[in-house]
Order: sequence, then structure tokens, then C-alpha cells
Amino acid sequence: MASPQLQNGFTRIANEILEQLSFVQMSGSEWQFVMCLFRKTYGFNKSEDWITGSQIVLMTGLKKERVSEAKRRLLARKIVTEKRNKISFNKDYEKWAELRKNVTVVTEKRNKMLRKSVNTKDNKETITKDTSRQGLQEKIFMENQIPEVIKLFESVDPKNKTYYGNKTQRSACEFLLAEYGLDEIKKRIDVIPKTNGMQFFPNITTPCQLRDKWVQLDNQIKRYKEEAITKNNNVIW
Repeated sequence: MASPQLQNGFTRIANEILEQLSFVQMSGSEWQFVMCLFRKTYGFNKSEDWITGSQIVLMTGLKKERVSEAKRRLLARKIVTEKRNKISFNKDYEKWAELRKNVTVVTEKRNKMLRKSVNTKDNKETITKDTSRQGLQEKIFMENQIPEVIKLFESVDPKNKTYYGNKTQRSACEFLLAEYGLDEIKKRIDVIPKTNGMQFFPNITTPCQLRDKWVQLDNQIKRYKEEAITKNNNVIW
């Protein structure tokens, strides 16, 4: 039976960091990377360190490609920074990628609404019912949009029509909807058939791949447009 003890070593992390991370949705490999980073830095009372991909592979059991992809996404989202090959966790959460802004805004609005109602004991039951009802409505709305996202992906690859009951792909759709919204997803799916196969662009054919490569795709689109403007070329989308 495992019996971890503080006297055998512990990692000091500010509560504020953990609270802010709770708002951020990351893939499993991204979370594993961050946990390893905490262990290799804060766990040794360091703010940064030289941490190779092979070290992360040994600590997590992930494939090297998954580790590299997780690192790229975390760097792009400014959750992790790298200077002179030294990696560190970015404690300035206000600089983290825009992916968490919508969550923060929604949370702040909900908190304001709740604060207006928490002054009397009589309101507690009403608050519980209202928040539960709102959560249920949001879940139902999300569930109704997932098939629409999968339907859009059928135009990218007909194999996606088999994913309506696939839990992994549905979970990816739910993540995409929560992070970006249906309109932004539609814009990316319109672009994907044109970028697939293009040099330096990620190949994306499923919801899971779009979830994992969203930041990479966005960065490459911006770079492509900037180069097109510089060379006075027409943008293909």
C-alpha cells in the first residue's frame, strides 16, 4: 500500500496557481508535462531548469512525439516559457493564452449574479436550483451541438460519420465547443481541407486532432497570411 509522506519530500506551489489552472482545459499529455515541470523545478526549489524531452518520457511513459507536441502547445499558450533551453512554468497567468478568457468572463458574470443573491438564508435554495438548472441547460445545449460538429467533419473525411457514438471524439467536440464556440470551429473546418498536405501545416481530419493541433494550426495560418502580405500574394482562404 502506497503511503506518501511530506517528510520524504514535497513540492511547494502557490494556491493561486492551482486555482487559476482549474480554469484551464488541457489535454492529458499537457497536464502530465506541467506536473513533471513542477516536480523538476519547484520540487527542487528552482524556478527553471534544463529539462529534456527524454526526461519527460521517462517520467510519464508518453511517446516522445506526444511530449514534443504537448511542449509546443504549452509554449504557444504561454503557460510554459523557455529561455536558453531552460524551461519554466509561467506564473503570470494573465499572460496565458486567450483560451481561458471566455471561461474567466463567464465565471465572473456568474459570481456577480450569485453575490447579489447570497445575502439571506432564504435565497440559498433558490441559488442551488438556479445554478443546477443553468448547468443542465448548458449541458443539453452542448450535447445538441456535438453532432453538428461531427457533421461538419464529414466534409473533411467521410470516416467521421462513424464517430457520433465515439466517446473520445465526442469529448473532443465538447472541449472545442467550450473553448472556442461553434462559429470558430466552423471557420477552422472550412480551412482544414486546404491546409491539409501543405508544408508546415498540421494534418487534421478528426475532432481529436483539431483539439490537439488547434494552436499549431492557428499559428501557421497567421504566419502564412503574414508571408502572403509581405510577398503581395493572394491568401487561398
